[in-house]
Amino acid sequence: MLGFLFAIGATFFVAIPGAAIGDALKQAGVPVTGMQLIWALAGLYALFALVAAMQAWRRLRRGEMNEARTAGLRLTLLLALPLMAWLSTNAMVRAWP
Repeated sequence: MLGFLFAIGATFFVAIPGAAIGDALKQAGVPVTGMQLIWALAGLYALFALVAAMQAWRRLRRGEMNEARTAGLRLTLLLALPLMAWLSTNAMVRAWP
């Protein structure tokens, strides 16, 4: 079940933005491969996690505990999602006959 949900998430959050970015770059005359798009999306995701960490740290230093807790939860979610996807994919590969 988790693998199915991961596939839906990958479709909406990786394939569709990757196709949109790839088409826009190809129309602009910039040749781009699928692996380059994957690295670009991974870098963007890492940037989101870095921004969430900076927000949590800044709010913690200001003493805004509720906002810091919210930003920390966002960071935890951003870090946990790829790990859950990786573990789910590995479990599906090992369970496949």
